[in-house]
Amino acid sequence: MGYYTEYSLTHNQLDIEQAEAITRYIDEDESLRYAIEEGQATKWYAHEEGMRRMSLAFPSVTFILKGHGEDNGDDWRKTFLGGSVIRKERGSLVWTDVEVSK
Repeated sequence: MGYYTEYSLTHNQLDIEQAEAITRYIDEDESLRYAIEEGQATKWYAHEEGMRRMSLAFPSVTFILKGHGEDNGDDWRKTFLGGSVIRKERGSLVWTDVEVSK
């Protein structure tokens, strides 16, 4: 069995050469390539390890990995820089009251 999560990855690299190098790095790492395919939920239990490794390979790039789990409300975002997780955030749903006039 296992738990499925849909992952998406963004980074702040605007230099074309480095962006292409990041794409090649992902293509050459089977676990990264498989997990980060858009719209595909997968089991990637070692996502922090894989992202730290890639972040270490591109130490000046800030990577943001977002996850949307199969359970309702399981949304999170982790930020990686220089081989480390520098921020972990959990999503939350906030309802606002609507004023209804008669």
